[in-house]
Amino acid sequence: MTPADFTSASCVDFSDLALRLAAHWQGLGRHELAAQAGQFADAARAAKAALAGDSPEAELSPYVYAMF
Repeated sequence: MTPADFTSASCVDFSDLALRLAAHWQGLGRHELAAQAGQFADAARAAKAALAGDSPEAELSPYVYAMF
């Protein structure tokens, strides 16, 4: 990676993330990863929803001890 990777504009949305990941991995010759870029974008979307509390699955598991 180069410094430009950390200072360039961020992705507009999750489909843009998938396109950028696919292009990056294609450029590196990692075609197996590029083919799964959409799945990585879906995982990022789910993670954002869980962190925002928008997901119905964001409920704390009864098997987890909560210390708050």
